[in-house]
Amino acid sequence: MSAHQILVLIYIQLFLLLSPSIGLYKLFEKAGVPGWKAFVPFYNTWVMLTIAGRPRHWVFWQFVPVMGWFITMGIDVEFVKVYGRFKFWEHALAALVPLLYFPYLAWGEVEPKRGKSAKGAARPASKPANQGKPAPKAENAGKPGTPAPDERGAKFIGAAEARKHKKSKTREWIDAGVFAVVAATLIRTFIFEAYVIPTGSMEKTLLINDYLFVSKFAYGPRIPMTPLSIPFVHNTLPLVDRKSYVEWIKLPYTRWFEKPVHRHDVVVFNFPAGDTLINKSGYQSEHPYYDVIREQGNGNSDSGRQIVLNDPDDYPLILHPPDKQENYIKRCIAIPGDTLQLKDQVVYINGQAQPLPPESETYYIVKTKGQPLEEDVMRDEYDLDISNSDELSSRNNPNEYRMLLTARAKDKMLKNGVAVSITPDIDSTSQVWPYSKLVNWHLDNYGPLFIPRRGATIQLNPTSYTIYNRAIHVYEGNEFETRDGKYYLNGNEVHDYTFHYNYYWMMGDNRHGSQDSRFWGFVPETMIVGEASLIWMSWGHGVRWSRLFRKIR
Repeated sequence: MSAHQILVLIYIQLFLLLSPSIGLYKLFEKAGVPGWKAFVPFYNTWVMLTIAGRPRHWVFWQFVPVMGWFITMGIDVEFVKVYGRFKFWEHALAALVPLLYFPYLAWGEVEPKRGKSAKGAARPASKPANQGKPAPKAENAGKPGTPAPDERGAKFIGAAEARKHKKSKTREWIDAGVFAVVAATLIRTFIFEAYVIPTGSMEKTLLINDYLFVSKFAYGPRIPMTPLSIPFVHNTLPLVDRKSYVEWIKLPYTRWFEKPVHRHDVVVFNFPAGDTLINKSGYQSEHPYYDVIREQGNGNSDSGRQIVLNDPDDYPLILHPPDKQENYIKRCIAIPGDTLQLKDQVVYINGQAQPLPPESETYYIVKTKGQPLEEDVMRDEYDLDISNSDELSSRNNPNEYRMLLTARAKDKMLKNGVAVSITPDIDSTSQVWPYSKLVNWHLDNYGPLFIPRRGATIQLNPTSYTIYNRAIHVYEGNEFETRDGKYYLNGNEVHDYTFHYNYYWMMGDNRHGSQDSRFWGFVPETMIVGEASLIWMSWGHGVRWSRLFRKIR
């Protein structure tokens, strides 16, 4: 964690500790404790626990990042009980808005309404026996648990009296449910989360309807940048098609105990081109907004953007912050500082050829000896469904096929003599990122491309501007433009740029059936979610028993 990130966590904790201090000042006095103690961070919660008769070691749990925030909220709840506040909504206010609720308890008009006489006039309160005389000093004034006389605000009843309160069965269930939601949210945010594979972009490594555990600890848990959201849903509420979060509070990117992503890791991340989506069936991340505006403008994104913006009925847009963009899963091919290149489907990193993952698949032109292809043999031996036209199709030449094979199946087919020759089916027509005539790149012949590294500096020219513009402008939050052959960063002319984040290059194992970095570019470290670690369930026309509890490689 950087010093800046640590400071952000400290500031949030200090806010939680000090925001209720004005109200605490008076509430402490009501309990016979000097009010100044309310303004000393951590010591104030020590005093609150003492007054409430709760374990004071809770104070030390407040030093645990994020979990400490919830501990502080719990201390606030325990404290208001000694002022006779036991209702659920009262505890919710104490936990969520102590800045407002504690002053209300201290000074608000909370006395019960007085009755009325038969004639409608207010019935006067009985006259105190010591009216006009100084109030007697409490015998143990200044000690926790001894109330100071005060007729305004909530009355101090003490820890012993608060313990006499018994919850209803309904309330016990509600409190247990709230605890379960908080605990599950913490686990989901900081330890691991379950995901399901929706597409075939990682086949045959991962199959559709493989259910995965994704480790948040692998690269360090990321603090939610949009913390105010409904638990257990990502960005959209089911059924009502509305955002599941509000952006009233936005936190800067922070990752605890940061660890690097390694080459060949299978990574879950937020879809980099998912900040703007067309909120309509058939679009979303399946047909991204940036592809649509390029198509509508016949390659000119600016004119295509105007067409889309001028037609909100056909193209309803939805915007998402980085941590609420759709989740994708791919394999990390290149890490920060690498130079990547594809030559006839072979990936080269820093000039060195990289092996294909054993279960990755791509299209090959296969020439056989002319023997019939038996369905059972092809399925069992080579994991090929010859009845599926997406996996096998005939070519114009005799005994020649286009097959979707894994690297392992290809090698096995040659070894067993089923095929005379197997050559990659090279795609040299698909348009790929950065969709510019300045670079002549295609799906299977791509680069060379430098992957930005934190602290690395690039020289600005038309090609580098085209490639790195989105990273500098969107991911790193700068105003970046070119005018008259010059480059301007936040209003100032510049000739180079130094990156603030690390970036990664992600590709699917199904090399010809994957929407990956070749179509939308770099993945910034800010969007890394975690590492896919284990398949805990797999379903395809029934349970795929052989895949259960399989480690992902």
